[in-house]
Amino acid sequence: MQIHGQTSGSTERNRIGTGVEDPVVDFYDSMSDYFRNTNRAIMAIHEKGIPDQEIPAVLLIARRSSASPNQVIAARKSGKSWSEIAQANKVSLGGDDFVKEANIVFLSEYHGRKPEEVRAMVAKGADFLAINQEFRRDGKGLPKRTEQQKQR
Repeated sequence: MQIHGQTSGSTERNRIGTGVEDPVVDFYDSMSDYFRNTNRAIMAIHEKGIPDQEIPAVLLIARRSSASPNQVIAARKSGKSWSEIAQANKVSLGGDDFVKEANIVFLSEYHGRKPEEVRAMVAKGADFLAINQEFRRDGKGLPKRTEQQKQR
């Protein structure tokens, strides 16, 4: 719902699917597609206090274990580190920063890019929302399942 008098920046999050180039909307759309959740479910995780760039960690742990996203969130809110939560759920990605590695897995697999390409962009200072938006705008990489289908 648009309210008269709002600036265009304040309404962008509400204009999903209209071609708006909002990094947050794009990131949520990509997560929704990759993790097979609704945008509403992704937003609910954020509304429970999980920063946007940590949402892939929640969803990756849930995907690779028997834990629900709510159980992962509860563990995080109880003060456990992402590494401790991953270890408790027998999820291993390597590296020292679980959130970083979860985003690298998500972005590289979803966009059909090599993990090293994502790591190089992070090393140059790009955040994960910007990387996702760049990959979506670039369009070179397609989701991995589509590339595999093309190779058949």
